[in-house]
Amino acid sequence: MKADLLLEEFDSLRDLSKTIVHVDMDAFYAAVEMRDNPSLRDKPMAVGGNSMLVQALVIAVHFFNQIYK
Repeated sequence: MKADLLLEEFDSLRDLSKTIVHVDMDAFYAAVEMRDNPSLRDKPMAVGGNSMLVQALVIAVHFFNQIYK
């Protein structure tokens, strides 16, 4: 199949000599805040910049709507 040939060609051209590691620390920062302030444990939390907070707010509202139906 053409897809198999393209995949083989792609694999032969890949350079795996370098490694990129992406670590998302949001959960870590949230856990530290909850450790320092246990009253936050049962509340939705957003970590990040202003653009991220808008999306987190929508998720938090949805979370509370599911709990308090």
